[in-house]
Formats: sequence, structure tokens, C-alpha cells
Amino acid sequence: MIFCRRCGRYYDNGTRSCGACGADLKVNGHASFQGTPVTLAIAVAATNTGASVEMPLDTPLDTLMDATQTLSSDVEANPLFDRDKFLLRQKALAIKEKYYVTDDAGSPLMFVERPALLAQQLMMLAAVAVTFFGGNFVMSFIARLVGSALGPGVGLIFSAVGVIAVLVLSVVVFFSLMPKRHISFYTDDTKTEKMLEIQQLNKLEFPYANFNILDKTGNLIGKFRKNILWDYIRRRWDVMNANGLHLCTAKEDSIILSLLRRTGIPIFLFLRTNFIFLRGEDVIGEFNRKLTLLDRYVLDMTADHGRTFDRRLALALGVMLDTGERR
Repeated sequence: MIFCRRCGRYYDNGTRSCGACGADLKVNGHASFQGTPVTLAIAVAATNTGASVEMPLDTPLDTLMDATQTLSSDVEANPLFDRDKFLLRQKALAIKEKYYVTDDAGSPLMFVERPALLAQQLMMLAAVAVTFFGGNFVMSFIARLVGSALGPGVGLIFSAVGVIAVLVLSVVVFFSLMPKRHISFYTDDTKTEKMLEIQQLNKLEFPYANFNILDKTGNLIGKFRKNILWDYIRRRWDVMNANGLHLCTAKEDSIILSLLRRTGIPIFLFLRTNFIFLRGEDVIGEFNRKLTLLDRYVLDMTADHGRTFDRRLALALGVMLDTGERR
């Protein structure tokens, strides 16, 4: 008997391909019931793709369904994602954060933009200033009235309480009016066709920063989460699919280099910050900064041979590892 590693079905010896998933059994088959061990795992295969992931037999059914959805065909979504390497170039001297994405031969693929939202931020700062200074003026005026009527001691207490109340109100106004800066991916810089969008979920990104990734039709395809506290040791991002199944973790490539960067010694601040994508202990991708004066990056997913990691999520993660880390 031959066991299909992709879908878990059995066939007679000599069968060339799996009748269910179409896998080549010479490559994806395993001899069974002939004295050779069989891996006790379920091969979860994406529909219409060659990607598969082996999972333990006791994996819950909902997790298996999540994994099947995770291995979606980004090639089907758009052939622009049908590759293992992406080059990113950030546009210099631009108010908005802009990136041009090309293939490894330099052919243009996409344009990425994260707006600065200067008008909204100026309005926010103006509202905070009015709240703070106006509130202190009003509270000091009321405190003088209270002090003259009830005594200086009561007036001082009212004044101190008023200062605290104004500070709290100013913070509330700040976060209420703070704009969320979403990131959009287009086919080119004319911005006529949107390919992806990264939506910022939290205005207060502490201790977690959370983001949703949407495809061009607005469907949720993945989630990013970053624990801000890890930045003091080693930057890391967690990637989940639309249903919350953990797909991989992006970390700084070296714990030693990350600690050196945090010493504050000027020479170590020039160390390039590169990231690796880990699934368990396996490296499935890298995001590296090229040694140039301008911001140039290489997203390399060639280690993910089976393309089990959606290239749309990989590219979105690459952009976040630059703009989300304020590099």
C-alpha cells in the first residue's frame, strides 16, 4: 500500500498519483504495511495548491480547518504574489511612508503607502492644547472662587484635583482623536487598484499592537500581533491566520545583536536590524536590510519550499517590520 502524505488516503502499490488531491505519489507517497514506519500525522493540503503541512492525529478538527484555510492560494489571488523574493525600496524625502515593491530582477510589482495624516494629527494636537490650557484656566478661576468662599485650603485642594482632572481629560482627547494609520498596497503608484490593506486596530499600542490584513475584496486573511515589551530584549511579531491559528513568529536575527543595539552605545546603533521568520525551530523566511544609504530591503521566502506561508501575509509582514518598527 502507498500512503498519500497530502490527503492521507491509501492506494495500491504502483499507483502513480492520488485520485483525491492529484499528488505525485512517487514524491509525496509513503510505503505502508510493508514493515516501514508511517508518520502518525495528518497531511493538511490547501485546495488547488501544492502546499501541505503535517499535523498530529490528535489535532482538533477546527484547527485542521484553520490550517486548510491558512494554506490558501496566493497565486490564485494574484500572480504578483507568485514568487519567493520581493525587493522593497522606501521612497526618500516623502512625508508619507511609501514603498516600491519589485521582483528580484527589478520589475515593478506593487506600490505601498502609509499616510502621514498630518491634518488629523494637527487637529488632534490643537484639541489637546485647547483642552489642557483652557481646562487649567477654567479650573484655576473656579478654584479662586472656591478659595474665597470656603477658605484658601479648600481652594488649593480644588486646584490640585482640577489639574489632575484636566490631565486625564487631555489624555482622553488625545487618544480619541488620534488617527489610525492603515497601510495600503496597490498595483502601482496611481493607486487605482488596491491589493491588500493592513488595518491598525489599537490607538494605544501597549502592551500589544494588533493589526488585521485584508485582501483586495476586504476579506480578513491574517492578523499580526506585537508585544511592545519584547522590544527591550528582542523585537518579535506573531502572525496568525484569519481564525487565530498561529502561523509563524518574526524575530530579530540575533539575540546578541539585539541586546547590543539596546546598550545605547552609538557604534552599535548602526548595526543593521534583520528579521527571521520562524515556524517552531525552522526558519521559513528572512527580511534583511541591504547595506545602502537609502532604505532597501529583501524579503526572502525561499526557505519555505512548500509555500505554506501565504505570500500576501509575508509581504505585509515585511512592510510592518520596517514601518511598524520605525526603522
